[in-house]
Amino acid sequence: MKRLRNAGLAGLLVPLVSLSVAVGIRAAPKLPITPNPNTCPPATRDVVALVQRATPAVTPVPFPTAVSIAPLPGRPADATLRAEILPTLIALAACDSAARPPLTTDLTTDAYAMRSVAQAAAQSGESPLRAAGQQEAGAQAPRLSTPPPAYWWTLVDVRDVLVLDDGRVSAIALYAVQSHAPGAPPPFAAYIILKHVDGKWRVDEEISGVYFPGITPRYPTPP
Repeated sequence: MKRLRNAGLAGLLVPLVSLSVAVGIRAAPKLPITPNPNTCPPATRDVVALVQRATPAVTPVPFPTAVSIAPLPGRPADATLRAEILPTLIALAACDSAARPPLTTDLTTDAYAMRSVAQAAAQSGESPLRAAGQQEAGAQAPRLSTPPPAYWWTLVDVRDVLVLDDGRVSAIALYAVQSHAPGAPPPFAAYIILKHVDGKWRVDEEISGVYFPGITPRYPTPP
């Protein structure tokens, strides 16, 4: 199995998605849910400083090219744990709608942020330090306008939430937008591994746009 690396949530071209099984947690938000982009956490991480003090130094790493993966083995999570990770998965949708890179927020771990910078550097051909600066600049740039709600990202469903041997939690999250208009981003699935850091579940590894058995393309049902 290939090492999991972040592929980012935005701009994915692989249409995937949907699940008929509801999460079914009484204390958790009912899915699907479409968060307002304004609920995306602020960009509080100093990514440039993180890269500057990294040991060993951050080096460019290509984005993964696999279109399918074998999820890591683990034991099924209970309802409480499934409810605890949902706010992070929902906030990822808000940040994607707000065009704010998750690596600049507290939704992700430092390891995730450095891996994202390494991949951005490999893609652009620039140094990791410059790539980090561009990520920060993009996060801080004011939006000219907020996209209409039909183009906000929806967390359609979450499945296969597992507790891994190292204590992290993995899940398959399915995202889509309501719009079917030409040029609208297609639905996709993300395999996400979260780590509990400082009292919060944060994305530690993630790969998006991959195929999983039994998941077929579908957009969320309009309200």
